[in-house]
Amino acid sequence: MKNLTPKTRAISMNPEKKETLPILFALVVAIVPHVPDLAVWINLWCLTMWGYILVRFKTGWPLPPAWIRHCLTFSAVAGLLIFFRFRIGADAFVGLMALMAAIKPFEMPTHRHRMITLLLTYFMIITSLFRSDALFTMIYMLFSVFVTTLSLVKINWPESSIKQSRNLAGSILARALAVLLFMVFPRLPDSLFGFQDPSKGKSGFSDRLEPGHISSLEKGYKTDSAPAEPQKTDPVTKMQRQILLNGKSLNPRTRQLARNLGKTTDNPRDTATKILAYFKKNKFVYSLTPPLLGDHPIDSFIFDTQKGYCGHYASATAFMLNEAGIPARVVGGYLGGEFNPYGNYLIVRQSYAHAWVEYFDKDWIRMDPTGAVAPQRLFTNPDGSLVRPGSGASALNLLSRIRFAMDAANLEWESWFTGYSYFKQKAWLTTLGLVRGNQATGLVLILLTLSVAGIVFSVLAWQFSRSHPPLDPIKHTMNQFYKKLSKIGLVPPPGQEPKTFSDLCIKKRPDLCLEIQLIMDLYSGLRYTKECDDASLEKFQSQVKRFRPKTKETL
Repeated sequence: MKNLTPKTRAISMNPEKKETLPILFALVVAIVPHVPDLAVWINLWCLTMWGYILVRFKTGWPLPPAWIRHCLTFSAVAGLLIFFRFRIGADAFVGLMALMAAIKPFEMPTHRHRMITLLLTYFMIITSLFRSDALFTMIYMLFSVFVTTLSLVKINWPESSIKQSRNLAGSILARALAVLLFMVFPRLPDSLFGFQDPSKGKSGFSDRLEPGHISSLEKGYKTDSAPAEPQKTDPVTKMQRQILLNGKSLNPRTRQLARNLGKTTDNPRDTATKILAYFKKNKFVYSLTPPLLGDHPIDSFIFDTQKGYCGHYASATAFMLNEAGIPARVVGGYLGGEFNPYGNYLIVRQSYAHAWVEYFDKDWIRMDPTGAVAPQRLFTNPDGSLVRPGSGASALNLLSRIRFAMDAANLEWESWFTGYSYFKQKAWLTTLGLVRGNQATGLVLILLTLSVAGIVFSVLAWQFSRSHPPLDPIKHTMNQFYKKLSKIGLVPPPGQEPKTFSDLCIKKRPDLCLEIQLIMDLYSGLRYTKECDDASLEKFQSQVKRFRPKTKETL
């Protein structure tokens, strides 16, 4: 194409454009759920590569040569490894899929390459489950599968209209029987390989409480994932470290204050009350964005900044109680929540993380020093919203109703989808009589799964053979006519004109003269006139369908 003008290139590109655009659209739809989590440079990479393809169809620019494509591939892989510091995980894998999907449209010269690209698209859709298995993620995945299947139909049946391609793609998905496969596919009691990732399924605080975790949780969402590791420079982590190490040379002013408060009281309860009174008297402030602290962090908090959140107050209080000779510890958990009237449950978010203190006086007694500074925090969420235990949906505004309804629907979906375990499957199959006692008939499960898979593929094969209209309905109908004639011994010689063959058939079978002549007249009118109306085509197809010639022996 080097010597072609841009106009000539654009004309020659039309078939390629018709096959590439559906694939490109399927790739874009598949990658959309990953966009917020992908690195900015990966998103820009995809936009640049796909943008070049679109501009090329308009301007007739050439495709990059092989050596440039190889350099792009090498650069993408190298950049990915450097960005993730050679740590290959789920994020790196999804990033690699996105980078390769961006380059793939540059090398789709054959039908085989286009089919491989669509298979890659299906695989990219599945990776959406790396991020979330929520109901709305699954709905979008279903839409993405439909778009990809629509593209698959379009490149294999380019003459079809949008409506025909859409109907065929929809019927393929409708007959996939994926729900039945989900129900009967054998499940294991643990994970796929018999062990579980110990980092999964944890929520909130780790085994060792460090208020740096609380700082991370204030910025989080629902309690459905483990908090991020604390930053070593976090000032509150320094405060907690003072409690753990109890260095005698650190925070001298706070130590002296704690000893003075302890001398004026007779029991641990009075000492704890004195500490809370000190916070109130000196007008400490509750803030989620406290200033940085110095080398003596608790001294800086008590005597200088006097501003912090629950982690600061709990750490300082426990430190002073221990210095006064009273055993004390910091306790981490959650405070607050939002009642969902549609699901009758309380939504507890990561941002509701909270820390308080327990001191020992014949038993562990709980106290919350944050309440002495910001008592409203004990009755409201960090964002200022109220906990609404038992309040009905009628008390909510429209946006809150929609939000809670969507959350309740998503929870029901996750309970069914992710909670469909080995034991639930076993109970369901026991009801069907496929499990006897405590022994699951594994062979029956495998056979049942294979049977369902066989049904799926059989239905799909039948659907393709039934719903795939011929490319030329006139030729297809004429072939059916020839097939019926061949059953009575009238086989057309290779290359013979239909008119010549029909005259030969009439000569050999004059009893079929009227029917053959009528069919040939209809065929000639459809094939050799400029206009082909649907009524004439339907009449031609109907006449061939009614044509049932008999052999001479049966006459």
